[in-house]
Amino acid sequence: MERQNLVRRLLYLRNWEFFNIFFLPACLWFILRTLQIQNWFPYAVGMALICFILMQGMVYWHLKLQTVRDGKPLPSHFRRWFLLFRRLDAFLLCGYVLLALLGMALPALGFRISLGAVLVFVFAVLEFVNYYFYQLSGFGA
Repeated sequence: MERQNLVRRLLYLRNWEFFNIFFLPACLWFILRTLQIQNWFPYAVGMALICFILMQGMVYWHLKLQTVRDGKPLPSHFRRWFLLFRRLDAFLLCGYVLLALLGMALPALGFRISLGAVLVFVFAVLEFVNYYFYQLSGFGA
């Protein structure tokens, strides 16, 4: 791939990750309002996970863009930070599952999941898998 095409592609990826950090929660808010969903907390937690992972993707694409533009390798802290992010994401995703299980056992907790909330959570899991087992797999992150 030509350098200019690669820069254009990396800009596209970085900018769309940034855009989606705001666009997806706005879409979810609109859907929850339109359908008059009262139990929005599981949706919000799932969307927060998605946005956190999207932010990591945005940072990754930005760093890759800098390497192409400057001709330098990824920063030395890259591997360490993204290993930390991967572990933190896995912990947070497991935390969501724990909250869902506790919500079923303790209804007073107020974390009752629905099919829609599960779908939002599955999207977060897919983003995690995409970044850390596909996109970043060659970097040991």
